[in-house]
Amino acid sequence: MSTRKVVRKLDNSGVKTKKSFKSGAVNKPPPKEAKKRPPRERTATNEPPAKKSNNPNMEPLGERKSCNEPTVTNEAKRRFKQKSQKQIAYEREKRASIIVAPKLKERVGVKVLDNEDDEKVPYCSHGPCLLFEKPFSRESSNVDISYSCAVYRSDKCDYKLDIIDWNKIKDEYTPPEHKCEPFEYGQASKSYKELSEQGKEIFFCETCWKCFNKHSCPMIGPINYDLVNNPLEFLVNAIQENEGEAQYWFKDETHEIIYNGIKKGDFDGLLCIGTPTVFQKLRTRMRCFLLDVDERFKYFFEADEFAQFSMLVNYFYDPKGREQLENFFRETRRLLILCDPPFAVFISALQKSIDKLKAFFKEKSEYDDKEVYQMFVLPVFVGKHLRDVEMLDYKVTYSNHRVFNNPDRTIVRLFTDVEQANFELPEPYYRFCSECNRYVVSTNEHCDVCEKCPSKDGSTYKHCFTCERCVKPKYVHCKRCKCCHLPGRCNPKPQ
Repeated sequence: MSTRKVVRKLDNSGVKTKKSFKSGAVNKPPPKEAKKRPPRERTATNEPPAKKSNNPNMEPLGERKSCNEPTVTNEAKRRFKQKSQKQIAYEREKRASIIVAPKLKERVGVKVLDNEDDEKVPYCSHGPCLLFEKPFSRESSNVDISYSCAVYRSDKCDYKLDIIDWNKIKDEYTPPEHKCEPFEYGQASKSYKELSEQGKEIFFCETCWKCFNKHSCPMIGPINYDLVNNPLEFLVNAIQENEGEAQYWFKDETHEIIYNGIKKGDFDGLLCIGTPTVFQKLRTRMRCFLLDVDERFKYFFEADEFAQFSMLVNYFYDPKGREQLENFFRETRRLLILCDPPFAVFISALQKSIDKLKAFFKEKSEYDDKEVYQMFVLPVFVGKHLRDVEMLDYKVTYSNHRVFNNPDRTIVRLFTDVEQANFELPEPYYRFCSECNRYVVSTNEHCDVCEKCPSKDGSTYKHCFTCERCVKPKYVHCKRCKCCHLPGRCNPKPQ
């Protein structure tokens, strides 16, 4: 049992203090007092006192107010009223009555109008314009009718002339002459020969599109004479980076299929419109002529095989180009027109321009048994609006397209009035249907009721006896809509 001692001591003030401790315990030293900082001397300044802000953290500590107190507002709380079943049914019926399908097919109402006088149209810097009609908005019934550029539908050419303003100046309007600077076609091979004699490496300038010795501009090279004759082998990036002239190159398999079909069809002339790769591959095998809006090709190709051309308005930028095409037509008996337009092309304007070229050929050809055929390269949903052509099952692929370089993902097809048996497609992906007398995709099964291979996308269609036609495998017949469609997409037809 520990003993407890009490010790009394006198402090400095003379008062007795009492301490108690247990035996065996360790005496702890008293805590040290914290050092007090000397007060800062405030210097007198003439600056006015700081204004109080609404932020409580900016106020002195003694004047701060608690921020946790709820703020009382006089605004009434928003209350959401739940819709009744009658209101929901009314809104559904109202949405179902809105017809949007026809407008979507015409690019939200935008369409090209026919001019009464084709020769009298305004010109922009890229040639003759097209007459467009488009609504001011999706809900508006008012339309805007004006002339715009036929080549570019972007900010690169913002030309626009209202039809009312055009009617005021139409009688006094004179089409401007396209300034075509004097140019010698096919200068690339000549420049290459001149520079090669100097014994230096030859490069191609991406800025001015000419052959030079190496300098500070972005260059491609060194190049040889074979590349000069085949410029698209090394100009893919240079053309793709330019807005409006960006192009996609067909794979070699597509070139061979087109050429074999031309050879079996006994064609002696090929007119390429917007297909420079086909022209480059086949120009050494048969007579070809290239029409393209990209004027840079004239540096590589001769005048008797290339002309700068606006596809939708049938316009030659150089009048001599039309003369060269006339000479080409004069010596051609059986012509194929191959056209690869932009995917967003206006079919009516394109078909009208092609008809003019066909009439021009029939007028200038010197043969009595002259014939002209056409072939278009377009997506399935665009090409189906063409007339007098049928679709090949061949899936067109591009070498420089990130999606359409795979046959399982591409939606591009060939549409032509040439006999389809001339185009032999590779097996086993394709097979020959003796009943249809043409090559089809292996999964495109023949329907005995429709008497054809009906598939458009390569899937195996099924026959609907109610609709009396073949439909996609995922489609089901809807009694309410009276047609086949995907489940859950009912849109009843008006009685």
